[in-house]
Amino acid sequence: MKGTNIDSSVRWPQPKCYPGTCITLTAKVHDWFLCNIHKWDFLWLSGPAGVGKSAVAQTVAEFAIEKGHFKGVLGAAYFFLWPNKRFKYNEVFITIAYQLAICFPGYQPLVTVKLTTEPDLLEKTLHVQFRKMIVEPLLLLSHEWKHVIILNGLDEC
Repeated sequence: MKGTNIDSSVRWPQPKCYPGTCITLTAKVHDWFLCNIHKWDFLWLSGPAGVGKSAVAQTVAEFAIEKGHFKGVLGAAYFFLWPNKRFKYNEVFITIAYQLAICFPGYQPLVTVKLTTEPDLLEKTLHVQFRKMIVEPLLLLSHEWKHVIILNGLDEC
């Protein structure tokens, strides 16, 4: 799905936190991201519409790219947006797999094998697609890197 990633021209201008805002929240997310030992591997940001979740997601994604050379990397980002017709939930995992294949050379052959040996994988349930295209290949890769995957606007799909 084109236009779902962090730097897509379709999303221009990208949502941003205004200077001096979201400092505490983004600092907590950055600390979680940089921490090697934390209680959970998933971070869920929720709130009412219009509160700035997309701006925080964009800021965190940019931080992950900036810090990618030493602590982690933005593996993939998928920004759902109803008005731009980016709400097809059935395309989310193949899009994320594509982005991960670009970021991590070792990931590409792993997911290629999955898709080759199971040609009907994209017709399976989302749970199966997630497990076989995202979880299983990433578990086989080195755990020295944090693979940050940002899903934004889940309420749009």
